[in-house]
Amino acid sequence: MTDATIAAQTLPTASSVRLHQLDVLRALAACGVIVIHTVGRQWLLDSWAVLHVWQALPLFVALMGASAMLSGTRRGLDRSLSGSASLTFVRSRLGKLLWPFAVLWVLALLFGLWRGSFYFGPKSLLLLLPVTGPGNYFVAIAVQLAILTPLLVFSLSRAPLPTLVLAGALTLGFELISAGSDVFDSIPYVYDVAALRYLFLFALAMWATDRQVNGKPLPWIPLALYLAASIAYMLFVARTGNNLYFPDAWGWQNLASFGNVLIALLVGIRLLPRVPDYAGARVTEQVSQASYHVFLFQLAYFALLPGTAHLGFMPLNLAVCLAGGVLLFEFERALRRRLLMGGA
Repeated sequence: MTDATIAAQTLPTASSVRLHQLDVLRALAACGVIVIHTVGRQWLLDSWAVLHVWQALPLFVALMGASAMLSGTRRGLDRSLSGSASLTFVRSRLGKLLWPFAVLWVLALLFGLWRGSFYFGPKSLLLLLPVTGPGNYFVAIAVQLAILTPLLVFSLSRAPLPTLVLAGALTLGFELISAGSDVFDSIPYVYDVAALRYLFLFALAMWATDRQVNGKPLPWIPLALYLAASIAYMLFVARTGNNLYFPDAWGWQNLASFGNVLIALLVGIRLLPRVPDYAGARVTEQVSQASYHVFLFQLAYFALLPGTAHLGFMPLNLAVCLAGGVLLFEFERALRRRLLMGGA
């Protein structure tokens, strides 16, 4: 049975409904981020977390790419890069990212004023919160990738291989230049927020999701080799602490390890429930819908309560951050509706 036959029987097309499999993966990634920021680095190292939960943030990037490709294709960006369609798409994506961030920014500033300590300076232009927690850099990365999405949807639809080669070359070149120079030593946050670090993974997830969903054949042998190389690299880094030619700041988290995340995405699309007809499906969809808000909420949570970063607080942290993220989503949606549409 071919990939096309399997997809026709098991998957909706890119132009139809959203994939519930992505909802499940987003919910898992949201939980994974909370776990990472709860247990501490030593637990992650001891449990070989590079092979599982430590992949939560790269999985978020891959899921962003998958969703961006499906959404961009539905809006016709694969057929035309017209200015109006692209601008409408980017405006919509940025709104989903920046409205909740703005709400959190105001709350963080108020808290900073109350305690008498907050940051406001050049890094604020890079979307650093006045009072920040772990993972703040991801907001700026998401914004940059959202701006690049129309171009990537169009180019991946027209010339996938050259686009992937260029994205890989840009990511690899950026990493090697960063590792071989001291350009980011005095401003490491600029490296942290650089979307070039994840451009290849984002583009690869877009391409692979489009092929998987629409029943186009995937080159499974090269993908399997990429997975094997990624696992070997991550185990090597975890054991030796040697990142080879990549920057030390983020350890194994570079394009040498992205094969693991890509295969997890593709396997999830193929094997996870397609229909939300199981116990807990509604909660999964709520967490998925609010996954970015969960990410933002945990920034504030761990900034306000750094003492909860301990394994014993795991149940509390998961419950509070997931519920808080969903509430932030509902509050931000109601606020935006009221401001933009006058409460209509």
